[in-house]
Amino acid sequence: MKDVDDKLSRRVAESLDQSAEALDSATLTRLAEMRARALDAIPDKKTTRKSPRNVWILTGSLACTLMVAAVLAPNVAKRMTPSPDVTPVEWLASSDDAEMFEEQDVDFYLWLEDEQAI
Repeated sequence: MKDVDDKLSRRVAESLDQSAEALDSATLTRLAEMRARALDAIPDKKTTRKSPRNVWILTGSLACTLMVAAVLAPNVAKRMTPSPDVTPVEWLASSDDAEMFEEQDVDFYLWLEDEQAI
């Protein structure tokens, strides 16, 4: 099978070479111009390749972000979890978000208290 492929490849190459030799000068000039334009369209490897410096900058940024998250995550979770000896009302009253309760409609809380008393 490989011999057949080799013979076919050689015959095709010979045929293409013969037809290329038979081209007139105008066609050869046009082909050369098209080849030059195609080669100019290929991006330069130096401009498209990522520089090692950029890779290290991105890697360092990611590492710093993960370290900050690892340091802050336990503190945030600890701050959001009430201690067992504090009642929920005390915890809510001491929360930093006390302004949220001041802005709410006080009548709603009075109504809720009346409904729970019934």
